[in-house]
Amino acid sequence: MSQTDEGVEEIPVDEEEEEEEEEEVEEEEEEEDHWSIYDADTFVSGPFQSDNCTIPEDILKFQYPFVVTSEKEKFHTISFRRSALGGGIAHIKANPHPEFNHVAIAENGNVPLIIVYEWPSMEINCVLRGGSSRLYSHLDYSSDGLLLVSQGGEPDYLITIWNWPKRKILLRTKSYVNDVFRVKFSPYVPGQLTSCGIAHIKFWKMARTFTGLKLKGELGRFGKTEFSDILGVLPMPDEKVVSGCSWGNILVWDAGLIKLEVFRTLRRKCHDGPIVQISFNEGELTTVAMDGHVKVWWYDKIDQADPPDDDRVIQIEPTYDFYTPGLMLMCLRKRYPDPRDTTYFAQDGNGGFWIIDLNTEDTPKESVQLYKCHAGKIVAIAPCPWGPYLVSLGEDGRLYLYAYQMKQFIFEHQFPAKGTCLIWLSPKLAPYGDELLMGFDDGTLRLSILSIRSISMGIKVIQTTKPHDKSITKMTINPDNTILVTGGDDCTLFFFQILVHDHVELVPIGYIRVPNPVTCLTWHFEKTDEVLVGCLHGEILQLKAPHHPQDYTKVSYLLKLDVQENKFVTYKAQIRRDLKIKEIEARKAKKVEKKRIDMEKLKVENPGLDIDEEVFLGENNRPVSVTRC
Repeated sequence: MSQTDEGVEEIPVDEEEEEEEEEEVEEEEEEEDHWSIYDADTFVSGPFQSDNCTIPEDILKFQYPFVVTSEKEKFHTISFRRSALGGGIAHIKANPHPEFNHVAIAENGNVPLIIVYEWPSMEINCVLRGGSSRLYSHLDYSSDGLLLVSQGGEPDYLITIWNWPKRKILLRTKSYVNDVFRVKFSPYVPGQLTSCGIAHIKFWKMARTFTGLKLKGELGRFGKTEFSDILGVLPMPDEKVVSGCSWGNILVWDAGLIKLEVFRTLRRKCHDGPIVQISFNEGELTTVAMDGHVKVWWYDKIDQADPPDDDRVIQIEPTYDFYTPGLMLMCLRKRYPDPRDTTYFAQDGNGGFWIIDLNTEDTPKESVQLYKCHAGKIVAIAPCPWGPYLVSLGEDGRLYLYAYQMKQFIFEHQFPAKGTCLIWLSPKLAPYGDELLMGFDDGTLRLSILSIRSISMGIKVIQTTKPHDKSITKMTINPDNTILVTGGDDCTLFFFQILVHDHVELVPIGYIRVPNPVTCLTWHFEKTDEVLVGCLHGEILQLKAPHHPQDYTKVSYLLKLDVQENKFVTYKAQIRRDLKIKEIEARKAKKVEKKRIDMEKLKVENPGLDIDEEVFLGENNRPVSVTRC
């Protein structure tokens, strides 16, 4: 018997009616034949092109992914497949049942898809539609592998249970009013699920009622415990639920309430970061947290504790503690199914993947980083002006240097702020071609020398200045290489004079205020000292940049410049309004034409009637004026 039939509760009619207004559960018929054969090549996204685009679709070719690979793992291979919609990958989940060698991939985008692939061939088994309008946040399979649950994100936040072999939605309802991070089937109790996210946890049961299968949810009550975002959650065999919390402790839930909170001795936190994953095996509870620790706890000590009602807290120590410095753990997955193997793949929130050993019977092996990359967005890249090198600056504040012809990572450096923009200075300006100019989110500008040719490769900051109070959004150097202009989120534009001695020196000239945050900068195509500035809400500015510091800026750097300003007004709303009006008018005309046919028919059937055509064909709901002669 499948999980759809097992473990579902019978709910009386009155209870069902009491909760019916709280949820809207839909069932969908199959949109496609169950035996559809999919061409995997058609589910690959390409470039987005406008209708009149003249650029060839294949102008760019994928060559190589520049990630930092481990020297200890030289012989691993990396393969790639583009997503189907091009909106990004939301979550990946492997089917846990050995009968199904499948992996489900949820995508983001306009009406996103969940695609179930065969592994490792990546042939498509089925495509699931209708679980979200924009994005997904999480997937999970039931223990028998026959059901798949998806959690949608903004704006609908739908939780959907799929009979994926039949490509069919079994149950669907709104999960919560805010972001939901996780949804998980109970590995032990069929038909039970738990979801969690921003300041909430919710307990679900698939219940069979007189009107069909329903998904019933109950919000957890924090009681005296502070509300917390919850990332890690695990339903237990006795129907209790264990979860983490934002301050790093373990919470045990029973019947929708917090039964107790687990501390270490002396009321120290279990972890120094949020718990993101929890597992249970042979009496041992394992917690994975962002602080880089994996800790193992003896669950009976937690479950059998009976703290006083006025302080629902217990204090215990973990039996094992595995720690990898510098690793922000986000997820663990077992490397091999062999129970004797103790190695795991670990996702690093700081960027990259590791292999870590959780051996409790012998000395664990040293953790190995398979590869690393930027954590978050790459905000800027710049090619070396004299050789086959490339630098990238990340939102994480890290700078990476690559030799792209040799496909090698060379060097990295961590800055104390988040990166926003980057320029590799031209040899015309910096003769050795080794100077980088970088902007950061704290408003700081850093001029650095990147030593590639020397034996002691490294980076040295030679000048730091802070022209903005908020993030530097854009910067540009004029064609004559004499003026640097930076724009920021603080609605200012700052000017620097560029001097060249042994290296470049930036001399502050001053700033002006602009209407809104700066979004783009460029120079006039003829006047090399006139800069064009684009702002957030459509303002375009044109002004002549000063070449030297001004005599009147001794007290303040505020400049007195003549600025030409124009504001672009979008006509998109008006165009949409006009289209809507045309649509309404077309519907009205169709309605009037139908009324005219009815009127003519009425005249034929009633020769003696005098009909007021204006009233009869009008759009109001007044009674039709009909006079008999």
